[in-house]
Amino acid sequence: MSVPGLFRLKTGSHLPEALVEMAIAHRWNSAICCGIGGISEVRLAYYDLQKREYLTFDVEGIVELVSLDGNLTKLDDKPFWHLHAIVADRTGCTHGGHLMSCKVALTVEFAVWPMEKMYTRTLEQSTGLRLLND
Repeated sequence: MSVPGLFRLKTGSHLPEALVEMAIAHRWNSAICCGIGGISEVRLAYYDLQKREYLTFDVEGIVELVSLDGNLTKLDDKPFWHLHAIVADRTGCTHGGHLMSCKVALTVEFAVWPMEKMYTRTLEQSTGLRLLND
């Protein structure tokens, strides 16, 4: 099993794709992560349970990634990162939600704690979400 570590995503990388590539390269099956940095092209989402869909919204410009938290599981035998983020603009105004996508504008530094146990997800009909199997 891999040991916990600090990593950096380079300018121009896209999340969550870059994190999926790292999971494959490091052979992480399950993990937890947190991160900070400077990002752009941010798309966040809120899950509307009544509509059973993610309602997305974009955050314009280059923003501070104040907090990135998430976990890595397997979904259909592929790495799947469930990520939430809080971002702040130049005035300190924050936006948060499920991180759908973003581009590394400056850098993203993040810590990863791999786990021995492989966690998976399956679709739960009552919510329409792919929930963690414990």
